[in-house]
Amino acid sequence: MRKQLYLIILISVLIFNQKIVSQNLLQNPSFESWTNGTPDGWIIPAIATHVGSLTWTQENIIKTNESSSLKLNVGAIQNPGIQQIIPITAGKTYRLSMDYYVVSGDGTDVRIWCTFKNSTGNYTASNWTSAMANDANIQKKLQGSGSDITGYFTTNNETWNTYTTEFVAPADVKEFVFECRTYKNCTAIWDNMYFGEVYTGIRTSVDQLSGFDYTYNAGPSAEQSFTIEGMQLTDKITLSAPTNYEISTSSGNSFSPISQIILEPTEGKISKTTIYVRLKAGLSENTYIENLTIIGTNITTQNLTLNGNVNTVSSPTGITYNVTVPTGTNECYIVGDFPAPMNWNPMALEGKMNKVDDTHYTITLTNATTANKYKYLSGPEWIYVEKGSLNEEIGDRVYSNNDVVATWNQVYTPAVS
Repeated sequence: MRKQLYLIILISVLIFNQKIVSQNLLQNPSFESWTNGTPDGWIIPAIATHVGSLTWTQENIIKTNESSSLKLNVGAIQNPGIQQIIPITAGKTYRLSMDYYVVSGDGTDVRIWCTFKNSTGNYTASNWTSAMANDANIQKKLQGSGSDITGYFTTNNETWNTYTTEFVAPADVKEFVFECRTYKNCTAIWDNMYFGEVYTGIRTSVDQLSGFDYTYNAGPSAEQSFTIEGMQLTDKITLSAPTNYEISTSSGNSFSPISQIILEPTEGKISKTTIYVRLKAGLSENTYIENLTIIGTNITTQNLTLNGNVNTVSSPTGITYNVTVPTGTNECYIVGDFPAPMNWNPMALEGKMNKVDDTHYTITLTNATTANKYKYLSGPEWIYVEKGSLNEEIGDRVYSNNDVVATWNQVYTPAVS
């Protein structure tokens, strides 16, 4: 029976520990880094009598995992705490844990004494009452013994003990005050502090990216990025770019455009990875709102929305059209959905192009944009419209500053027309 009970406890601990999935939000959690005799990142709350009531030293003999721990020797006057203040997000689940070792004391030696900060400051009694409407034990978890706000951690002198708990951040909170207290006439050692968000599966730093914009013929867009990480994964995850976007794990000149990225977990975990995204070059003027998809085994498919625009070229000097025409062309005209009188009107003199040489013509249209569709003609009537290389009908053109006409339906001769 004892073996079965031990096995149940061991399994419970392993399941609970699997939920540790995010980075430790505490600075210097194992007290490895010190400056002028003080552990970096840690403070004593701003009570003058507390500051003078303890001696803290870097302990190199009694420790858990790393090379040192924090040793506190407290006199007979005050009950000082050590703390850090960390921004948190309402509604998210967090976990904290700490290892403690009482060298000498009377049983009322160490305990947790954390609180929240909202827009008005530290939590008050009424704030705690409101929070307990959603979690009746939240204050007990974070203050006192873990089950009694007036109690102390259970200790066996000169042995390591661990306290661990989880909570959901209440709706009004902005910051979390992580604090451990050591009480009068006690010598205690603290180590292996942890505070982090709890989640499973995958998560991204954002759920949408916008501003993938460029002017027509000036793509691709500038890159944007997001991060992805995962935990408790049983297989790879796949990120697939939508049709008009491309992704890469490198940026700048090293951007290597691909349509799919596969990330393999190590021991079920994918560390935070940066993914770079851009809108493809060579697209027509339009708005491109598409989803980047993230899929994997036993995880919920996620979509990250991408929003970009290819913008019309328009300037006070207008749009210049350049075309190469077949040998024997005498004149060249352009028609399209331009403002009147050129609106698909082959007889409009404004559409007659300027001859550069026997096979090249050009024209600048001040009221045109790159969004206009158009065709070329060898004369001022539709019978002179351009055709394809096999004398087939062709569709309306979209803007290019260097067009080529394959052949004409008929070649216009001014003297005969």
